[in-house]
Amino acid sequence: TFGISSDPLLRFALVFSALIHDVDHRGVPNSTLVEEEDDLAIVHNDVSVAEQNSLRIAFSTLVSDEFKLLKNVIMPDKDARKSFRNAVIQVVLQTDISNTERMQVAQSRWNEAFPTTDDKQKTAPPEENKSSANPRRNLQLQRRSSSDRTLEISTEKESNGTTTEKESNGDLKIQQQWRSQSMDNSINASRRPQYQRFKRNSMHSTRTPYHKLVSPPPPRVDHLSLGIRKSLDFTGKIFEAYESTLEGTRKLRQDAVIHTLISVADVAHTMQSFTTFVKWNERLFRELLKAYHEERISWDPTDGWYNNQIGFYDAYILPLAEKIKKCGVFGGKSSVFLYFAMENKRRWAVEGSLITEEIVKRAANDMMMEYEEDSCSSSFSGDEEEDNGYEDEEEEDI
Repeated sequence: TFGISSDPLLRFALVFSALIHDVDHRGVPNSTLVEEEDDLAIVHNDVSVAEQNSLRIAFSTLVSDEFKLLKNVIMPDKDARKSFRNAVIQVVLQTDISNTERMQVAQSRWNEAFPTTDDKQKTAPPEENKSSANPRRNLQLQRRSSSDRTLEISTEKESNGTTTEKESNGDLKIQQQWRSQSMDNSINASRRPQYQRFKRNSMHSTRTPYHKLVSPPPPRVDHLSLGIRKSLDFTGKIFEAYESTLEGTRKLRQDAVIHTLISVADVAHTMQSFTTFVKWNERLFRELLKAYHEERISWDPTDGWYNNQIGFYDAYILPLAEKIKKCGVFGGKSSVFLYFAMENKRRWAVEGSLITEEIVKRAANDMMMEYEEDSCSSSFSGDEEEDNGYEDEEEEDI
Protein backbone atom coordinates (compact mmCIF):
# COMPACT_ATOMS: atom_id res chain seq x y z
CA THR A 1 0.00 0.00 0.00
CA PHE A 2 3.07 2.28 -0.32
CA GLY A 3 2.94 3.20 3.37
CA ILE A 4 -0.75 4.17 3.40
CA SER A 5 -1.99 1.29 5.58
CA SER A 6 0.75 1.89 8.16
CA ASP A 7 -0.23 5.56 8.64
CA PRO A 8 -3.52 5.78 10.61
CA LEU A 9 -3.76 9.56 10.23
CA LEU A 10 -3.37 9.35 6.45
CA ARG A 11 -5.93 6.57 6.21
CA PHE A 12 -8.48 8.60 8.17
CA ALA A 13 -7.68 11.66 6.05
CA LEU A 14 -8.63 9.65 2.96
CA VAL A 15 -11.93 8.51 4.48
CA PHE A 16 -12.67 12.02 5.75
CA SER A 17 -11.93 13.50 2.31
CA ALA A 18 -14.20 11.03 0.55
CA LEU A 19 -16.96 11.87 3.04
CA ILE A 20 -16.86 15.66 2.70
CA HIS A 21 -15.56 16.33 -0.81
CA ASP A 22 -19.03 17.23 -2.23
CA VAL A 23 -20.59 18.89 0.84
CA ASP A 24 -22.93 21.77 -0.06
CA HIS A 25 -22.59 21.18 -3.80
CA ARG A 26 -24.71 23.69 -5.72
CA GLY A 27 -25.77 21.32 -8.50
CA VAL A 28 -23.87 23.11 -11.26
CA PRO A 29 -20.26 22.98 -12.51
CA ASN A 30 -17.61 25.38 -11.23
CA SER A 31 -17.64 27.17 -14.57
CA THR A 32 -21.29 28.13 -14.02
CA LEU A 33 -20.56 29.58 -10.60
CA VAL A 34 -17.74 31.62 -12.12
CA GLU A 35 -19.89 32.92 -14.99
CA GLU A 36 -22.69 33.85 -12.59
CA GLU A 37 -20.21 35.65 -10.36
CA ASP A 38 -21.51 33.67 -7.43
CA ASP A 39 -20.36 34.66 -3.96
CA LEU A 40 -18.42 31.40 -3.68
CA ALA A 41 -16.53 32.17 -6.89
CA ILE A 42 -15.63 35.61 -5.59
CA VAL A 43 -14.43 34.24 -2.25
CA HIS A 44 -12.34 31.46 -3.80
CA ASN A 45 -11.00 33.47 -6.79
CA ASP A 46 -12.64 31.26 -9.45
CA VAL A 47 -10.38 28.31 -8.57
CA SER A 48 -11.96 24.95 -7.60
CA VAL A 49 -14.91 26.83 -6.17
CA ALA A 50 -17.10 23.89 -5.09
CA GLU A 51 -14.19 21.93 -3.67
CA GLN A 52 -12.87 24.81 -1.60
CA ASN A 53 -16.36 25.52 -0.30
CA SER A 54 -16.67 21.89 0.84
CA LEU A 55 -13.33 22.14 2.63
CA ARG A 56 -14.36 25.34 4.36
CA ILE A 57 -17.60 23.85 5.66
CA ALA A 58 -15.93 20.59 6.72
CA PHE A 59 -13.17 22.18 8.78
CA SER A 60 -15.49 24.84 10.20
CA THR A 61 -17.74 22.05 11.46
CA LEU A 62 -14.85 19.99 12.77
CA VAL A 63 -13.48 22.80 14.93
CA SER A 64 -16.88 23.59 16.46
CA ASP A 65 -17.59 22.74 20.08
CA GLU A 66 -19.85 19.87 19.06
CA PHE A 67 -16.88 17.93 17.63
CA LYS A 68 -14.22 19.12 20.04
CA LEU A 69 -13.50 15.59 21.28
CA LEU A 70 -13.17 14.21 17.73
CA LYS A 71 -10.87 17.06 16.75
CA ASN A 72 -8.57 16.43 19.73
CA VAL A 73 -8.34 12.74 18.82
CA ILE A 74 -7.56 13.44 15.16
CA MET A 75 -5.24 16.40 15.72
CA PRO A 76 -3.76 16.20 19.22
CA ASP A 77 -0.90 18.60 18.40
CA LYS A 78 0.17 21.17 15.83
CA ASP A 79 2.16 18.70 13.72
CA ALA A 80 -0.79 16.33 13.42
CA ARG A 81 -3.10 19.23 12.62
CA LYS A 82 -0.78 20.44 9.87
CA SER A 83 -0.38 16.96 8.37
CA PHE A 84 -4.09 16.19 8.49
CA ARG A 85 -5.22 19.49 6.99
CA ASN A 86 -2.60 19.39 4.25
CA ALA A 87 -3.54 15.83 3.30
CA VAL A 88 -7.28 16.54 3.21
CA ILE A 89 -6.90 19.79 1.26
CA GLN A 90 -4.65 18.25 -1.38
CA VAL A 91 -6.88 15.20 -1.74
CA VAL A 92 -10.18 17.08 -2.04
CA LEU A 93 -8.82 19.58 -4.56
CA GLN A 94 -7.82 16.64 -6.73
CA THR A 95 -11.52 15.89 -7.35
CA ASP A 96 -11.83 19.02 -9.50
CA ILE A 97 -11.35 17.32 -12.85
CA SER A 98 -12.14 20.59 -14.67
CA ASN A 99 -8.79 22.00 -13.49
CA THR A 100 -6.61 20.94 -16.43
CA GLU A 101 -3.34 22.07 -14.85
CA ARG A 102 -3.89 20.00 -11.70
CA MET A 103 -4.98 17.01 -13.78
CA GLN A 104 -1.84 17.23 -15.92
CA VAL A 105 0.37 17.34 -12.83
CA ALA A 106 -1.43 14.31 -11.39
CA GLN A 107 -0.99 12.39 -14.64
CA SER A 108 2.71 13.33 -14.82
CA ARG A 109 3.16 12.18 -11.23
CA TRP A 110 1.53 8.85 -12.07
CA ASN A 111 3.66 8.37 -15.19
CA GLU A 112 6.78 9.03 -13.13
CA ALA A 113 5.69 6.70 -10.32
CA PHE A 114 4.48 3.84 -12.53
CA PRO A 115 6.21 4.22 -15.91
CA THR A 116 5.26 2.00 -18.80
CA THR A 117 7.72 0.33 -21.18
CA ASP A 118 7.31 3.19 -23.67
CA ASP A 119 8.00 5.77 -20.96
CA LYS A 120 11.21 4.00 -19.96
CA GLN A 121 12.44 4.04 -23.57
CA LYS A 122 11.67 7.78 -23.86
CA THR A 123 13.69 8.51 -20.73
CA ALA A 124 16.82 6.61 -21.82
CA PRO A 125 20.17 7.72 -20.35
CA PRO A 126 21.72 10.69 -22.16
CA GLU A 127 24.81 8.64 -23.07
CA GLU A 128 22.73 6.72 -25.59
CA ASN A 129 21.80 9.92 -27.42
CA LYS A 130 25.15 11.71 -27.44
CA SER A 131 25.55 11.26 -31.18
CA SER A 132 22.23 12.97 -31.95
CA ALA A 133 23.05 15.92 -29.71
CA ASN A 134 26.53 16.54 -31.22
CA PRO A 135 26.51 17.55 -34.91
CA ARG A 136 30.30 17.28 -35.21
CA ARG A 137 30.15 13.73 -33.89
CA ASN A 138 27.42 12.93 -36.42
CA LEU A 139 29.59 14.23 -39.26
CA GLN A 140 32.51 12.10 -38.10
CA LEU A 141 30.29 9.02 -37.96
CA GLN A 142 28.94 9.75 -41.44
CA ARG A 143 32.49 10.09 -42.84
CA ARG A 144 33.56 6.91 -41.14
CA SER A 145 30.57 4.99 -42.44
CA SER A 146 31.12 6.37 -45.96
CA SER A 147 34.80 5.45 -45.95
CA ASP A 148 33.98 2.00 -44.56
CA ARG A 149 31.41 1.52 -47.30
CA THR A 150 33.93 2.59 -49.98
CA LEU A 151 36.50 0.17 -48.60
CA GLU A 152 33.90 -2.60 -48.46
CA ILE A 153 32.85 -2.10 -52.08
CA SER A 154 36.44 -1.93 -53.33
CA THR A 155 37.25 -5.16 -51.46
CA GLU A 156 34.25 -6.88 -53.03
CA LYS A 157 35.43 -5.74 -56.47
CA GLU A 158 38.86 -7.15 -55.96
CA SER A 159 37.51 -10.48 -54.75
CA ASN A 160 34.84 -10.87 -57.45
CA GLY A 161 36.72 -9.26 -60.33
CA THR A 162 33.45 -7.92 -61.78
CA THR A 163 31.49 -4.74 -61.27
CA THR A 164 27.91 -4.00 -62.24
CA GLU A 165 26.74 -0.63 -63.51
CA LYS A 166 24.71 -0.10 -60.31
CA GLU A 167 27.74 -0.70 -58.14
CA SER A 168 29.93 1.64 -60.16
CA ASN A 169 27.32 4.39 -59.91
CA GLY A 170 27.14 3.80 -56.13
CA ASP A 171 30.94 4.04 -55.84
CA LEU A 172 30.95 7.25 -57.82
CA LYS A 173 28.28 8.88 -55.63
CA ILE A 174 30.09 7.96 -52.42
CA GLN A 175 33.40 9.29 -53.72
CA GLN A 176 31.74 12.52 -54.88
CA GLN A 177 30.10 13.03 -51.48
CA TRP A 178 33.40 12.43 -49.71
CA ARG A 179 35.28 14.88 -51.95
CA SER A 180 32.52 17.50 -51.57
CA GLN A 181 32.62 17.28 -47.78
CA SER A 182 36.43 17.49 -47.75
CA MET A 183 36.41 20.53 -50.04
CA ASP A 184 33.75 22.31 -47.94
CA ASN A 185 35.74 21.66 -44.80
CA SER A 186 38.95 23.03 -46.32
CA ILE A 187 37.17 26.19 -47.55
CA ASN A 188 35.58 26.78 -44.17
CA ALA A 189 38.91 26.25 -42.45
CA SER A 190 40.59 28.86 -44.65
CA ARG A 191 37.83 31.38 -44.01
CA ARG A 192 37.65 30.77 -40.25
CA PRO A 193 39.56 33.48 -38.29
CA GLN A 194 42.15 32.46 -35.78
CA TYR A 195 40.20 34.16 -32.98
CA GLN A 196 36.44 33.97 -33.47
CA ARG A 197 35.54 36.26 -30.58
CA PHE A 198 37.53 39.06 -28.97
CA LYS A 199 36.79 41.66 -26.36
CA ARG A 200 36.55 45.26 -27.54
CA ASN A 201 37.02 48.01 -24.93
CA SER A 202 36.33 51.53 -26.17
CA MET A 203 38.93 52.29 -28.89
CA HIS A 204 41.23 49.43 -27.98
CA SER A 205 40.90 45.78 -28.93
CA THR A 206 42.57 42.60 -27.86
CA ARG A 207 42.98 39.13 -29.27
CA THR A 208 42.48 37.48 -25.90
CA PRO A 209 39.60 34.98 -26.21
CA TYR A 210 36.32 36.24 -24.83
CA HIS A 211 35.83 33.42 -22.33
CA LYS A 212 39.08 34.39 -20.58
CA LEU A 213 37.97 37.97 -20.03
CA VAL A 214 34.63 37.33 -18.36
CA SER A 215 33.54 35.23 -15.39
CA PRO A 216 32.67 31.64 -16.20
CA PRO A 217 29.02 31.02 -17.08
CA PRO A 218 26.80 29.15 -14.60
CA PRO A 219 26.84 25.39 -14.92
CA ARG A 220 24.40 23.96 -17.41
CA VAL A 221 21.54 21.82 -16.12
CA ASP A 222 20.62 20.17 -19.41
CA HIS A 223 21.56 16.77 -18.03
CA LEU A 224 19.04 17.10 -15.22
CA SER A 225 15.50 15.83 -15.74
CA LEU A 226 13.33 18.62 -14.38
CA GLY A 227 9.74 17.70 -13.65
CA ILE A 228 7.93 15.89 -10.88
CA ARG A 229 11.04 14.73 -9.04
CA LYS A 230 13.27 17.79 -9.57
CA SER A 231 12.31 21.43 -9.97
CA LEU A 232 13.81 24.90 -9.92
CA ASP A 233 12.97 27.48 -7.29
CA PHE A 234 12.89 31.24 -7.89
CA THR A 235 16.63 31.54 -7.26
CA GLY A 236 17.50 28.96 -9.90
CA LYS A 237 18.48 26.30 -7.39
CA ILE A 238 17.41 22.72 -7.93
CA PHE A 239 15.43 20.99 -5.22
CA GLU A 240 14.14 17.42 -5.17
CA ALA A 241 10.48 16.95 -4.30
CA TYR A 242 11.04 13.20 -4.41
CA GLU A 243 14.59 12.04 -3.84
CA SER A 244 16.08 9.37 -6.09
CA THR A 245 16.06 6.83 -3.28
CA LEU A 246 13.81 3.98 -2.24
CA GLU A 247 12.08 6.25 0.26
CA GLY A 248 11.65 9.00 -2.34
CA THR A 249 10.16 6.57 -4.85
CA ARG A 250 7.81 5.17 -2.20
CA LYS A 251 6.58 8.69 -1.36
CA LEU A 252 6.11 9.47 -5.06
CA ARG A 253 4.02 6.36 -5.54
CA GLN A 254 2.08 7.02 -2.34
CA ASP A 255 0.99 10.45 -3.56
CA ALA A 256 0.07 9.08 -6.99
CA VAL A 257 -2.03 6.31 -5.46
CA ILE A 258 -3.76 8.65 -2.98
CA HIS A 259 -4.88 10.96 -5.78
CA THR A 260 -6.10 7.96 -7.74
CA LEU A 261 -8.10 6.68 -4.76
CA ILE A 262 -9.97 9.95 -4.23
CA SER A 263 -10.68 10.14 -7.96
CA VAL A 264 -12.25 6.69 -7.75
CA ALA A 265 -14.29 7.73 -4.69
CA ASP A 266 -15.57 10.75 -6.64
CA VAL A 267 -17.12 8.48 -9.33
CA ALA A 268 -17.53 5.34 -7.23
CA HIS A 269 -20.99 4.53 -8.66
CA THR A 270 -19.42 3.79 -12.06
CA MET A 271 -17.39 0.91 -10.57
CA GLN A 272 -20.10 -0.70 -8.44
CA SER A 273 -23.16 -2.75 -9.40
CA PHE A 274 -25.12 -1.79 -12.49
CA THR A 275 -28.18 -0.96 -10.37
CA THR A 276 -26.13 1.49 -8.29
CA PHE A 277 -24.66 3.02 -11.42
CA VAL A 278 -28.10 3.60 -13.00
CA LYS A 279 -29.49 5.05 -9.74
CA TRP A 280 -26.83 7.75 -9.43
CA ASN A 281 -26.69 8.27 -13.17
CA GLU A 282 -30.36 9.28 -13.11
CA ARG A 283 -29.80 11.63 -10.17
CA LEU A 284 -26.97 13.33 -12.02
CA PHE A 285 -29.19 13.68 -15.09
CA ARG A 286 -31.99 15.28 -13.06
CA GLU A 287 -29.55 17.70 -11.45
CA LEU A 288 -28.21 18.86 -14.81
CA LEU A 289 -31.68 18.99 -16.38
CA LYS A 290 -32.90 21.26 -13.61
CA ALA A 291 -29.92 23.55 -14.12
CA TYR A 292 -30.67 23.63 -17.86
CA HIS A 293 -34.33 24.62 -17.40
CA GLU A 294 -33.24 27.30 -14.94
CA GLU A 295 -30.89 28.55 -17.71
CA ARG A 296 -27.83 28.03 -15.54
CA ILE A 297 -26.12 25.78 -18.10
CA SER A 298 -26.31 26.15 -21.88
CA TRP A 299 -26.43 22.50 -22.92
CA ASP A 300 -29.38 20.12 -22.65
CA PRO A 301 -28.29 16.85 -20.97
CA THR A 302 -31.04 15.03 -22.85
CA ASP A 303 -29.04 15.38 -26.08
CA GLY A 304 -26.58 12.50 -26.35
CA TRP A 305 -26.86 11.31 -22.74
CA TYR A 306 -26.58 7.65 -23.80
CA ASN A 307 -23.47 8.14 -25.94
CA ASN A 308 -21.86 10.53 -23.47
CA GLN A 309 -21.80 7.87 -20.76
CA ILE A 310 -19.91 5.48 -23.05
CA GLY A 311 -17.44 8.21 -23.94
CA PHE A 312 -16.95 9.03 -20.25
CA TYR A 313 -16.15 5.39 -19.52
CA ASP A 314 -13.62 5.19 -22.34
CA ALA A 315 -11.89 8.49 -21.61
CA TYR A 316 -11.89 8.59 -17.81
CA ILE A 317 -13.43 5.64 -15.91
CA LEU A 318 -11.62 2.71 -17.53
CA PRO A 319 -8.15 4.34 -17.38
CA LEU A 320 -8.84 5.15 -13.72
CA ALA A 321 -9.81 1.56 -12.95
CA GLU A 322 -6.73 0.30 -14.78
CA LYS A 323 -4.55 2.45 -12.51
CA ILE A 324 -6.03 0.77 -9.43
CA LYS A 325 -5.30 -2.61 -10.91
CA LYS A 326 -1.76 -1.66 -11.93
CA CYS A 327 -0.68 -0.24 -8.57
CA GLY A 328 -2.29 -3.15 -6.68
CA VAL A 329 -3.11 -1.04 -3.62
CA PHE A 330 -6.03 -3.37 -2.75
CA GLY A 331 -4.04 -6.55 -3.26
CA GLY A 332 -5.94 -9.33 -4.99
CA LYS A 333 -9.10 -7.21 -5.12
CA SER A 334 -7.52 -4.44 -7.16
CA SER A 335 -8.94 -5.85 -10.39
CA VAL A 336 -12.54 -5.74 -9.09
CA PHE A 337 -12.83 -2.04 -9.97
CA LEU A 338 -11.88 -2.66 -13.58
CA TYR A 339 -14.22 -5.64 -13.81
CA PHE A 340 -17.28 -3.66 -12.68
CA ALA A 341 -16.34 -0.69 -14.85
CA MET A 342 -16.10 -2.86 -17.96
CA GLU A 343 -19.29 -4.74 -17.07
CA ASN A 344 -21.24 -1.52 -16.50
CA LYS A 345 -20.04 -0.10 -19.79
CA ARG A 346 -21.02 -3.33 -21.58
CA ARG A 347 -24.52 -3.37 -20.07
CA TRP A 348 -25.02 0.33 -20.69
CA ALA A 349 -24.09 -0.15 -24.35
CA VAL A 350 -26.86 -2.78 -24.59
CA GLU A 351 -29.51 -1.41 -22.23
CA GLY A 352 -28.54 2.23 -21.90
CA SER A 353 -30.68 3.53 -24.75
CA LEU A 354 -33.93 2.26 -23.22
CA ILE A 355 -32.82 3.29 -19.73
CA THR A 356 -32.13 6.81 -20.99
CA GLU A 357 -35.64 7.04 -22.46
CA GLU A 358 -37.16 5.99 -19.12
CA ILE A 359 -34.99 8.45 -17.20
CA VAL A 360 -36.02 11.30 -19.50
CA LYS A 361 -39.73 10.42 -19.20
CA ARG A 362 -39.68 10.18 -15.42
CA ALA A 363 -37.77 13.43 -15.10
CA ALA A 364 -40.21 15.22 -17.43
CA ASN A 365 -43.26 13.92 -15.54
CA ASP A 366 -41.80 14.90 -12.17
CA MET A 367 -40.95 18.38 -13.41
CA MET A 368 -44.50 18.79 -14.75
CA MET A 369 -45.97 17.76 -11.41
CA GLU A 370 -43.69 20.16 -9.56
CA TYR A 371 -44.74 22.95 -11.93
CA GLU A 372 -48.44 22.23 -11.34
CA GLU A 373 -47.92 22.14 -7.57
CA ASP A 374 -46.10 25.45 -7.67
CA SER A 375 -48.89 26.97 -9.76
CA CYS A 376 -51.54 25.73 -7.36
CA SER A 377 -49.68 26.97 -4.32
CA SER A 378 -49.10 30.38 -5.88
CA SER A 379 -52.77 30.74 -6.85
CA PHE A 380 -53.84 29.61 -3.38
CA SER A 381 -51.60 32.19 -1.75
CA GLY A 382 -53.05 34.81 -4.09
CA ASP A 383 -56.61 33.93 -3.03
CA GLU A 384 -55.63 34.25 0.63
CA GLU A 385 -54.22 37.71 -0.02
CA GLU A 386 -57.47 38.76 -1.71
CA ASP A 387 -59.55 37.43 1.21
CA ASN A 388 -57.36 39.31 3.65
CA GLY A 389 -57.95 42.44 1.61
CA TYR A 390 -61.74 42.05 1.83
CA GLU A 391 -61.57 41.51 5.59
CA ASP A 392 -59.50 44.65 5.99
CA GLU A 393 -62.05 46.65 4.01
CA GLU A 394 -64.90 45.31 6.17
CA GLU A 395 -63.05 46.26 9.33
CA GLU A 396 -62.48 49.74 7.99
CA ASP A 397 -66.19 50.10 7.14
CA ILE A 398 -67.19 49.03 10.61
